Amino acid sequence: LTAERCAPGLVVFSVLGDMSQETGVPIDEMQIEGSGLAFVVYPQAIAKLPVAPLFALLFFTMLLCLGLDSEFSMVETILTAVDDAGVGQNYPRAVKAAAACLAMFGVGLLFVTRGGLHWLELVDGYAANLTLFIVGGVECLAVGWVYGA
Repeated sequence: LTAERCAPGLVVFSVLGDMSQETGVPIDEMQIEGSGLAFVVYPQAIAKLPVAPLFALLFFTMLLCLGLDSEFSMVETILTAVDDAGVGQNYPRAVKAAAACLAMFGVGLLFVTRGGLHWLELVDGYAANLTLFIVGGVECLAVGWVYGA
């Protein structure tokens, strides 16, 4: 494992331990799981730092940059697939990019409703698992086809 994968876990669980120590509630009884780890534990840790508002600004700026970076990669993937399929050849690339961003914005509005965290858990759990199942099945079919099974 690399340091960038170990460090967040170290931060989360050390802050969870500190929160457990302060409140007197055992860690296994704390109701923090899933996306709550990032949106409850990290702000709690940042609040304990010296110059907390500066670190909070830096942390959430980092989250914004990560989101924008993910958006760029998703839009480029969609545009490449659309261009390769020959769909919308009459439209300039900027119009297709704007349409993709608008569609993703519309889907993203679902996650800022009152049930947004529930939708996030559903999409995170089922979309990832279903995708892995489909990719694994296609790989099995490809290996069977290549080796004549």
